[in-house]
Amino acid sequence: MDRHDRGSPRLVLSATFLVAAVLGYLLFNGAGAYYWQATLSFAWGVVVSGMIYVNLAGYHVKAVRRDLAGRASGVFRHEPLPVGGGRWLPDGMDREPRGMG
Repeated sequence: MDRHDRGSPRLVLSATFLVAAVLGYLLFNGAGAYYWQATLSFAWGVVVSGMIYVNLAGYHVKAVRRDLAGRASGVFRHEPLPVGGGRWLPDGMDREPRGMG
């Protein structure tokens, strides 16, 4: 591990996945009031987007040889994203072609 790493990847990811699981459980089985649903949803999004995804991408790049780090970082950036209706569009295609709307 690099000397600048603050924690073990296994410990960091395990803890954040556990927090996401607890928040997910509370989101679907906790209070039904709008305030609590919005708060739990926001907290879950922060944990998953801001902690799990970022750390998983960073640890993924660190797990490969130095000469492959650039290619490994592209795995997270260039995955196709699902869009409405279950269709899959390549990166950068954010709208329907003209004449098909």
